[in-house]
Amino acid sequence: PNLRLSEATIDLGDLAQSTTTLVVSARAQGPADEVLGFVRNSPVSFLTGQALERARISGNTGVQFGLRLPLDDLAAARVTGSVTLAGNDMRITPEAPLLARASGSLRFSEQGFGIEGAQAQLYGGPVRFSGGMRPEPGGGPPRIAFQGQGTASAEGLAQADLGFVSRLFEQASGSALYS
Repeated sequence: PNLRLSEATIDLGDLAQSTTTLVVSARAQGPADEVLGFVRNSPVSFLTGQALERARISGNTGVQFGLRLPLDDLAAARVTGSVTLAGNDMRITPEAPLLARASGSLRFSEQGFGIEGAQAQLYGGPVRFSGGMRPEPGGGPPRIAFQGQGTASAEGLAQADLGFVSRLFEQASGSALYS
């Protein structure tokens, strides 16, 4: 693997205490698919409900994560982290549109994941977006939701693999704002 782990710390505190907490933190950099694989194959994936299991990211990136695991209360485990996007192409799910040359930070925790103030190219123009996966109030299944504002071009929509919609834009020209 080409993934470089750095600034890793593991702290068990005082093992004589009945409330010992394992604290792990680290940073990693390298190919985004390996960073994502590292997250998927770690306890982070389980604690986030496998929120990033279907995500795909190309290029190089960095990840930072932390884990707090009370050894006497494993259900109280907490995880935090972020993946830095620096011109990466990404899809949160296979059904989601490609976000080309994305920049921003994807944060995750045991509650889900979120992206705030990110930018990318989508449907032939720039887009600013935010969103993520959040637990549903009342204990329902978590929801993934995003919002964004951008410009779509007829050429970008024609190439977007949107079935009938893309065919409509094959002979069109111009662009339009959307939100």
